[in-house]
Amino acid sequence: MAGVIFDKKENLYGTTTAGGNSSHNCGNQGCGVVFQLKPATGGKWKETVLHDFTNREGSKAGLILDNDGNLYGTTPGTVFELDKENGWTETVLHTFTKRDDGSAPSGSLVLDRSGDLYGTTFDGGAHHTCPDGSGCGTAFRLAESVRL
Repeated sequence: MAGVIFDKKENLYGTTTAGGNSSHNCGNQGCGVVFQLKPATGGKWKETVLHDFTNREGSKAGLILDNDGNLYGTTPGTVFELDKENGWTETVLHTFTKRDDGSAPSGSLVLDRSGDLYGTTFDGGAHHTCPDGSGCGTAFRLAESVRL
């Protein structure tokens, strides 16, 4: 559902909303994965699954890379980082409460020069002015200094 990105070595990264280990808490189709495609000989690509989502649906938004090669993305309820130096270990940076901070992140994240992450949510928020009373979403910032 989301686009893919290249790193400096021309490796491609992306996400799926299903697939991966089917024994996780997403039914028999799996919860989705983060994958890497490396260029191989003869115009082929070698796929590696970097992360298997275990208890929530995978990402519908694209990934972003920082200068160290770490990946950042969202799931329907979280913002996460995959740390390249630690074997693509996942750290959940924020779990949305479905209240003032919003819910259902939508679209890709943006990373500024200071290391702060920005994004939007489809639902939630402090102002419940949407017709269904659920909130109209938020714009959020996760400060790099808070994440460390």
